[in-house]
Amino acid sequence: YLNTQITLINTGTTYNLFISVIDKKIVLSGHTFIKRSNDDCSTFIQLTIPEPGSFNTLTRIDTSICYMLSSSSLSSNRIYKSTNGGLTWTQKYGGNTKAIDYILFFNGNEGIAPFNNYQVMTTIDGFSTWTVTSHPVVSITSAKSFGDSLVCLGVGD
Repeated sequence: YLNTQITLINTGTTYNLFISVIDKKIVLSGHTFIKRSNDDCSTFIQLTIPEPGSFNTLTRIDTSICYMLSSSSLSSNRIYKSTNGGLTWTQKYGGNTKAIDYILFFNGNEGIAPFNNYQVMTTIDGFSTWTVTSHPVVSITSAKSFGDSLVCLGVGD
């Protein structure tokens, strides 16, 4: 039996939210915003979005390291990295026509980015470099990161 409490938090947006809780530091992110709370959602700090106006997806590794997939269109994706909890960002990948669907990390450096349904980019150094692998028979249909670290891929033919 769990004794739970639900508290309504007004985020000021109607978009779906990504909620991440690591060491009681809560981050809410959505289509065009990212906010962090260090006090159980009593107050929020507005963090910088690398590309305002783009669709942004956040992946947190810990309270300092996080990655942002920023998409202004299906064929224009960029990956940014923050080492200070989202206060500042450094572009790690971008400027081509790969339609990246997700970015998923196993730790602060090792990750994968499925794109164009049949290909996967992998990195072992936080997207400073990457390798492209093709899987011509298998299509990656979905991907999900649980707890900001466990990665599951859905595949089809």
